[in-house]
Amino acid sequence: FKTKKNKRTEKKKRKKGKKRRRINEEKRKEDFNEFYIDSVSDTMEVETTFQLANCLSKGIRPICKEGSNASVIYEMMRDILRNIINDNMSDYEKIQAIHDYLCENVSYDYDLYYNGGSPKYSESGWLEGVFFNKQAVCGAFADAFTSMCNIEGIICVTVKGSSKTDPSGHAWNKVKLDGIWYNVDPTWDCSNIRNGKNQTTKIELGKAE
Repeated sequence: FKTKKNKRTEKKKRKKGKKRRRINEEKRKEDFNEFYIDSVSDTMEVETTFQLANCLSKGIRPICKEGSNASVIYEMMRDILRNIINDNMSDYEKIQAIHDYLCENVSYDYDLYYNGGSPKYSESGWLEGVFFNKQAVCGAFADAFTSMCNIEGIICVTVKGSSKTDPSGHAWNKVKLDGIWYNVDPTWDCSNIRNGKNQTTKIELGKAE
């Protein structure tokens, strides 16, 4: 005997199961190497992660020095994108997936922030903090988001300025979607800033001024 409530629950489970199977079927292969950035003819030799982030922010294909942090992190980003994105996704869905990955897997470095440390002299201020330590401050969050979007061919830049809650300085992103620029802020959406709740928020794209 099944109540209406039980039937609705089973229906939801079947729907979720079908969705998971569809995602797995569409998932990119482990050796996938057909990212948008691979089709770009302009190249730049890079060694540091600062150079890597700068290169990708301009939509240029990086040629990483073998064994450098730039080389290791570039491949880490590509590997993450192989796993969280498939080519049937819309650009909005890709933006959401990149945003969610950063918010779920990287925490904000409050120790550096409250102790008055300089992000310039800490890995938390660079891509190393995001991908090696899973701990970063706003500039590194924004550079990671910019880099991953541009690997996928989604035009995105890091913006630095001030915010209402932090007039001393902040970094976030502007992403171009369907010809319109929108603001995205993965730092403010990361899990430990949202009172430690390990859940992502649906990105709210605010039109950039």
